[in-house]
This record gives sequence, structure tokens and C-alpha cells, in this order.
Amino acid sequence: MVGERVAKDPWSDWNDDDPGNFQPGDTIGPYELLFPAAVGGMAAVWAARLRRPNGSVQIVAVKLLSDAMRGDDDARAMFLDEACTASRILHPNVVHILAYGEVRDRPYLAMEWIDGAPIAKIFANQKAKRALLPLGWVLHVMIDACAGLHAAHEVRDDTGELLNLIHRDVTPENVMVTFDGMVKVVDFGVAKTRARAQISRVGAIKGKTGYFSPEQVMGGTLDRRSDLFSMGVLLYLLVTGHTPFRGKGPLEAMQQIANRNPQPPREIMPEVHPELDRIIMRALAKNPNERYQTAAELRRDLEQVSLAVREGYTDKQVGQLVRDLLPGVAEARKERIDQAIDELDRILAERAHPQKPQAARPEDATEVMLRRISMLPILQDGPEATAEGASSDAAPA
Repeated sequence: MVGERVAKDPWSDWNDDDPGNFQPGDTIGPYELLFPAAVGGMAAVWAARLRRPNGSVQIVAVKLLSDAMRGDDDARAMFLDEACTASRILHPNVVHILAYGEVRDRPYLAMEWIDGAPIAKIFANQKAKRALLPLGWVLHVMIDACAGLHAAHEVRDDTGELLNLIHRDVTPENVMVTFDGMVKVVDFGVAKTRARAQISRVGAIKGKTGYFSPEQVMGGTLDRRSDLFSMGVLLYLLVTGHTPFRGKGPLEAMQQIANRNPQPPREIMPEVHPELDRIIMRALAKNPNERYQTAAELRRDLEQVSLAVREGYTDKQVGQLVRDLLPGVAEARKERIDQAIDELDRILAERAHPQKPQAARPEDATEVMLRRISMLPILQDGPEATAEGASSDAAPA
């Protein structure tokens, strides 16, 4: 059936890698593939159309395990297991999983399409203006992210037992904000797989090590409090402009996480509210017992700071800032999807009602469609993967 979350902004890391042996117009269950929106080493994400019986249309994201990974039994099992687990998270601040299963011997999941950008991109665009994001915006987004994270931590199985789901990869890339101001925590489950690989061997560390918790770095037992440490790192970044652990490379950053206490934000920026400084430092405690014990507890304290500083933002204001920092992107994306749908409908009509015997075969029509889609704008000004910049800045759809 279905399950798993959206990774990041579906267009955040567009490239020309092979999206697998799927083509526009192919169907994955009830989902009609439009175009590959992101391609990575583990999976490809496609924009797809879902046509409902009542005539309504929904744009969704379909994630397919890559050719390179589909022969790995462990990767396949993990993909589907985590999809199943993530599909249990029903909260407006977590990407909604629509369905999951296998097609053509390849695991897939269908999920909510997120029309927005990761915090990494938003932060980078604001920093390019030599400014930090407004504190009221930061607090609103982080409060909502805490709500989504807490919902994930509280997921239970059919017997009512906690599943002890841990994100393990809370980074600027995995918290997204839509153009309407909705906050979405993304990339559950796959993060667990990555976390195991990230420190699998010396010299081959991958991922945002600057957001690891001390217990993650040292290979200890993890629980939800590890995610709360990562939330503390993200808060520190948004409030001060850089992360608290900035080694010359991943190993040095990890050593700092394990052994060095971060400089309090108020020592860097005296204007930081004292209570916010306390919240961040508590979230970054080396000892998990000295941290916040739940995301709900962290959220409550952030809400109190928001009231104290009197810089509350509405969802509309949050979304408007995203639009302002990515001018024209929302409109360009809509136009691209509309064009892809028009082209798909034209090709499907030609397949269903060929005009004459020598009309193009379905395969030929697909080639034409691929060529035309390739000519559509790629939106290079969209939310590319910029968490690298955000985290390296501490050392980017």
C-alpha cells in the first residue's frame, strides 16, 4: 500500500543522472509519471499526476528506489519497512505518505507534493543579502517543526506500543517551508539508513555530520533526544548565522560535537534573548538527560519566547517571506507542471486515437515527449540543494 515521506524539495537537486527505466506517461499504480524532479544515488523522485474518480487532479511525488539499490535486499526491505512506519505519521507538519509498494520489481512510495523550499535554501538566500532570517519567522517555523517531530516520535504500532521512531537526520534540508507558510518535516526513515552508513568507515563519512548528536558520533544508543540535539544545532544556525561545530572537515566537526561545548549564542550576538539562549544551550547538552526530553517540551519553551519578543508571524507571512526570497519560482513551477500535463495529455490522446496507420508508435511518441519535456525550463533559480552551503558555512531542493 503506501508509505514514506518526501525527501526534500522535489526540485532541490535536479541533475541529468539516469532516473531509471521509467518514462513520462508510465504509471505507478494510479500515478501517471510527468517528469523526474530529482535523482540521487538511492532513489529518483518523479512529479506525477493522480486523477481521481470525481475528476479532480492531484500532483504528487513518487519516489522509486534506484537501479543501483534495487538489487540490495537490505535496502529494499529498509525502504518498504520505513515507508510503512512513516505512513503512520499523520500530522500537518510532516509530509503525508499516500501509498507504497512495488512495481516492476522496484519499491516505490507516493507522497504529498511540497511546493516550497528547504530551510537550507531559504537561509542561504537570506544570507546572500547579508542578513539573518527574522526571529519571528524562525520561531514560527521551529515551533511547527517541533510539532511535526513530536508527532513522529509518538507514532505507535497496532497494539499501541511506541515505535521509537527517530529521524536521525534533522538538518536544514529536511525541514521545508511551503509558499503558503506550512512547515513540513521530511525524509523520515531513509535517514535511519543513511545514519548507519554515514559513519560506517573512516574517510567515507556522508551527510550533515555537523548536525549529529554526541551519541550519534560515538555510536551509542539513540532515542528521540538525539533529534532534539539536532534541532538545537538548527536553532543555533538560524539565530547566529552558523552552526556551533565548524571543524575543517567532518571528522573534526564530529570531535567537537563529542568533546567541546559550543559558545553560547549571546556571546556571539548579545541581542539574543536570554531565554532563547538558554533553550538553545539546553538542547545542545552533551548528556541526553540534561536536554529537552520531548519535542513538545522544546516547542512550549519556544512559544514562550515568541510571546516575549512579540514578533509573531502568521502562516501567510511565513510563506510570503519564502516567495520574496525565491521570486517567481512558485509561478514558474506551476507553469512547468501545467506544460508537462498538457504534453502528457496530448501524447496519451495520440496513443488512444492514432490518426493514420503510419502514426507514431507509442514508443516514438514517448521519445517525442521526452525531448519536449527536456526543453522546458529547469528552474535553476529554484530551491537547489543548499544545505551543503549552510552546513559548510558552519564549517543546500
